[in-house]
Amino acid sequence: MEQSSQLKKLQYIIVSCMFAFAILLVVSIFSIVSYGKARKANANYDDMIARLESQQVSLKNSIEEKTDEDYLEEQVRSQLGMIGNGETLYKFK
Repeated sequence: MEQSSQLKKLQYIIVSCMFAFAILLVVSIFSIVSYGKARKANANYDDMIARLESQQVSLKNSIEEKTDEDYLEEQVRSQLGMIGNGETLYKFK
């Protein structure tokens, strides 16, 4: 009778350990999957940051170019048809 009681306790312990192991395994798998998704999202954000930094450099260069006096003079002459002091405008048909 005592052996039967001990056997049942041992079976209970084994089942409990298997159940705990199964829960631990599920949690571990979920963590690994979540980590993989987070790494992929992080890589996407890194790519986005790189693109935006490149775009920022391009925009800064464009701003510098458009505020240059030679560029502004060229635009005033070509877009508005203005001339400088002491210059003569000739129009041909």
